[in-house]
Parts: sequence; C-alpha cells; structure tokens
Amino acid sequence: MRILLESYGCTLNKGEAEELATMLTKGGHEITHLADALSPGIADMSIIFTCGVINTTELRMLRRIGQLKEISRGIAVCGCLGAICESEILNIAPDAMIFPAASNDDIVKAVIAIANDGTGNVEQISKADQVSNANDISIEPMDNRIGILPIATGCLGECTYCITRFARGQLKSRGLEELKTRALDLISTDIRELQITSQDTAVYGMDMGLQGPRLPDVMNMVSSIDGDFMARVGMMNPAAVLKILQPLVKAYGEDKIFKFIHLPLQSGNDEVLEHMNRHYSTSDYIEITNALRVAHPDIFISTDIITGFPGEKEDQFQDSMDIISSLAPDIVNVTRFSARSGTKAAMMPDQVPGWISKERSSIMMELRFNISKAKMASRIGEKIDVLATEYKKPGTTFLRSRNYRPVIVEKHLPLGIWYEVEIVENTDIHMIGKPL
Repeated sequence: MRILLESYGCTLNKGEAEELATMLTKGGHEITHLADALSPGIADMSIIFTCGVINTTELRMLRRIGQLKEISRGIAVCGCLGAICESEILNIAPDAMIFPAASNDDIVKAVIAIANDGTGNVEQISKADQVSNANDISIEPMDNRIGILPIATGCLGECTYCITRFARGQLKSRGLEELKTRALDLISTDIRELQITSQDTAVYGMDMGLQGPRLPDVMNMVSSIDGDFMARVGMMNPAAVLKILQPLVKAYGEDKIFKFIHLPLQSGNDEVLEHMNRHYSTSDYIEITNALRVAHPDIFISTDIITGFPGEKEDQFQDSMDIISSLAPDIVNVTRFSARSGTKAAMMPDQVPGWISKERSSIMMELRFNISKAKMASRIGEKIDVLATEYKKPGTTFLRSRNYRPVIVEKHLPLGIWYEVEIVENTDIHMIGKPL
C-alpha cells in the first residue's frame, strides 16, 4: 500500500513516526511524506501522529484530519490527540482508527488488515506481518544526518496545566540493551546527530526500581558507541533532574554529548510553580543551572516560560522576567497559557485575560531575543568547529557547534562533516559562519 505518513509536535512523536515508517517499509509498503498533497487517491491510507499541547494546535490537527480523510481510503490517528478529543475526531472522520501513543505494533496490524481487505495480496501481507517490533528491523538511511532515539513514553509529573500526561499515561522506559540496539542501528545509517528523546528524559528508568538504569546511564552507553556522531539529550523537568544531578553533570562531560540542556522553568515565581504542581522551586532551578555551568561553563541552556497562568499577578510575571534576565538562558520558548479541558488549571479561579497573557508573552519574547542576539553577537570573530546536520533553507547549510549553538553557512555543504568556521555575523536566533 501507499501510505501518507505525517507527524507533528514533539521530537518523541517524530521519533515514533520514524520507527513506524521503517517497520512499514520493511513490510513492503510505500511511505510518502507529501505533507501538502490533497489530491484524492494520493494514498491508500493516511497515518497522522498528532499533537494536542494547546488549543490552537488541536484545532490545526482536526483540520488536517479532515483533509486527510478525503484523500485516502483509511486514516489512522496516532499520538496524543486521540486521548484528548476522540469524539471530535470521529465527528470529522467517523471511520478513523484511533490509536493511543506508543502503539506502533497495533498500527502495523491495522495496516495489514487494510491491505488484506483492499488488495488480497497474501504475499505482501505475509511479509508485513513479520514486522511487529521496531527492534527486529534495520533502519533506512535518511535525507538529513539526524536520528531520533525515543527512550520512554509517559511521565511521572502531575502538572496542573498539562494535557499530554493524560494522553501518554504513566512512565514506561525502554531497556538499556534495547536502546543500545536501536542506537547502533541508527548510527549505522550514517547519522551524525542522535536525539535522545522522551516526554521527560530525566525520569528515564524511574519505573524500573531503585537499581534500574537512569538517564546518565543512557548518555554513557551512547557515548561508548564507536562512530563520529554527537548526541543531544531532550527536555527534562527540574524536579527529576534534582534526583540525578551529580551523575547527570558528570555524564555531560562525555565528548559525544552536546553541551545542551532543555530545562523548562515555566515561571520565576514559587507560588505560581506550586499552583502548576511542578515540584521544584526557583532556587532548585538555579542550583541545577549553577552546577551545570560550573562543570561546563559554555553549556547551552534552553528553557520554557508560560505567561498568563491562572492567578499570575503582575509582580509574579516580573519575577519571571527577573530570573530570565539573571540566568540569561540561550533560548526561551514562550507560551501563552492555554486552558485545556480536563486539567486542573482550566478550572482554577482568577483566569488571566487573554490580552494580558499576550502582552506578557510579547514582553518576555523581547527579552528572549535581546539575550539571544547579544550572546550570538559576542561570538563574532570566533573560530569554531561545527557539524553539518541538515538543510533548512535552499542554498544554505545548518550546522551545530559542540555546545549545540546554531550556525548557518550560506552555501551548500556536504552533510555529516565537521567544518571549521569563523563567525562573521548573527541574527536573533543563529550565527552565520564562513568556512575556513
């Protein structure tokens, strides 16, 4: 069958979609990624890995589901949205098959059933039926040099605003040997950036008992693999980081680990953090960043801030501005609070008007870009080694330093190679390099 496969949202979603694509390809199916194709008959089946993190994303996903059902004879809705708004999906696509997150084995079985009903091709079905687990297969080379290694699904958090935890459920970590097999397969395809991902990478293994592996063990395992590659560790919540802080700081010393951490703060006010049910304080956050910066002075820190959380007062928002100004993270991802039905935060009193949340978001974004621009500008004249990993804009190459700083070279360079460049210019979000 010809299958149109699309994924949206987080790296974990994309990683699971890539695993499914490989499973289906090995089963004899053709995968197409024609994201803008809307011609009827373009695919026998459409599979969409959805995101529902905020209301606007949910609406965009529902619109896309409506489009996809018109161009294929079967549609499977995967990822987080099915657990959030099943009835809305079925109103748009009554025959849609809805799968919870991390259900690739079941999706493959459904594809086999559709292939059987639609074509009766026993040879193809038999071949597809042999593919039931992502670890039983090799991985096809990709166009870029980035591979995704999902290490777990679910989380241990109870954030009052989060809908994703309902969609992905409790933490379920993959075994260390399973991860090593997957990592080896990915690296064998000539990838140069391995993205270690999960809903919260810091809680990895905490469902496996006190003696089970933890995130630093994954980092050390990946670092022990031969090959010319670097690994980027995905988002981790501070509450879990506190439990593994010292071994985590040490693991960041491995040569193959990008000196990069995505550590969401969400608010610079302890009362707001308590209402969010984040289980850490601003002083905890500062302790973590200080420990990382002492050991790795040039570590690249990405964080998240939510503006307009219920009850957030002007002085509490100013606390967020102050701590961001003081810590000066390299990236601040700013999100306006979105009340998700079914979450505790949606029912809290003192909901902040949307215009106030938007105004605060704009103020925080201005600070974010001022910090980023100043940091990028301070690098002009430096000569650094950067790894070419992907093409984003025609005629340019996107590269990363060992601290994961983004560099654009305004020419087409072969991917997967380290280059020495001189930083000659910058924008608000990346540096521009000249190959030496």
